[in-house]
Amino acid sequence: MGASDVKIFENKALSRNNTDVLFKVGDKNFTIGDLTKRIELRQFGGLGNKQKTNITDDQRKSLAKNYFQYEVLKRDAITKGIDKDPEYMKEIQMRVDGIIAREYMEKILGKEVKVTQQEIREEYDKNKDNRYFKMVNQGKNRVKQPEPFINVKDRIEKNLISTKKVENRKDWTKQILQEYNYKVDESELEGGN
Repeated sequence: MGASDVKIFENKALSRNNTDVLFKVGDKNFTIGDLTKRIELRQFGGLGNKQKTNITDDQRKSLAKNYFQYEVLKRDAITKGIDKDPEYMKEIQMRVDGIIAREYMEKILGKEVKVTQQEIREEYDKNKDNRYFKMVNQGKNRVKQPEPFINVKDRIEKNLISTKKVENRKDWTKQILQEYNYKVDESELEGGN
């Protein structure tokens, strides 16, 4: 990171001008636009998730530093030839294959997940005393006090969407396995009988 051809302009991290250079590694410039794309990928969590979350200025600065560090480390790894090691590249390809499969599955399953206001309200009414509460002092005792619905509504929606995605994933996996007549011979798995 202290190399003469490496420079970071930390004061640019909060810029909204996509052409501003955030840092340089060798002869390559990384712009605010590059950082924004990276943040959006993180916020959306991949191809299938379209629930954007806002980040603070401090989080943006931290992500900019991480991005810078990754690029410097990547260059150093390539300089040392790690990308030429066949075993390492085989392992990387396995990771890439897993990411592609997972992202594809999330894209397919994420499209159909919807939660109604009624479902959110029913979840709150059913569980406000055991999930959506805070402990407060009442005299000498601590008692449960349900949080106001408006305070937990978004959290409930995210939880319900997540639960539906898990259920959809199970159903989809079962359907794919049946459709392609795919079976796992558990006796061949490590530790199998």
